[in-house]
Amino acid sequence: MAMWDELKRRFSEGSMLMRLIYVNVGVFLVVRLVGIVMFFAGSDINIVLHWLEVPSAWMEVLHRPWTVITYSFLHYEVLHILFNMLWLYWLGRIFMEYFNVKQLMALYIYGAIGGAVAYVLASSVLPGLRVMEGYLLGASASVYAIVVAVATYSPNYRIGLLFLGSVALKWVVLAMVLIDLLQMDALSSGGHIAHLGGALVGFLYAMMMRRGHDI
Repeated sequence: MAMWDELKRRFSEGSMLMRLIYVNVGVFLVVRLVGIVMFFAGSDINIVLHWLEVPSAWMEVLHRPWTVITYSFLHYEVLHILFNMLWLYWLGRIFMEYFNVKQLMALYIYGAIGGAVAYVLASSVLPGLRVMEGYLLGASASVYAIVVAVATYSPNYRIGLLFLGSVALKWVVLAMVLIDLLQMDALSSGGHIAHLGGALVGFLYAMMMRRGHDI
């Protein structure tokens, strides 16, 4: 109980950025534990995941509309959540130098919706994706929205990168977008399209903020 009380205290006293990370990690741990139990029970965790992931078929989304948000807090692979949370923490701290906690939470949700919409639309109209029906999960679209928003609002903000030294944030984001574009023919191309959807949301959000409009 002492550990649980300590976790609750840290969550209540933590910043919005840390709360987002705590929720993502907490959901990840619960889902993995449920997956282990279901594995030994001879069942499949996908039964649970499909109620939280965004399906590629828009008719399925209409039956599970909450998935356009829940998927952005859902991870199942260790490296997936590790890299997403590292990016969220690192760039989220820079985001907070220019924006407030409500804007961070709002953009996280907007990025998730933008990524889901891009994924479902692309899956509906692009022949290459229509033959690969699947599901989308992870915070990547939300993280992309936050990263791109910072780079758009303050493009010359410099960050330190291993082996490269100090680099302007705009070049880091440009490289991220280029990598996603170059991987469009991969099996995970739907995920890359979701990244770009989140990136577009972040760009539009920052451009509106620079003009004095807070949506």
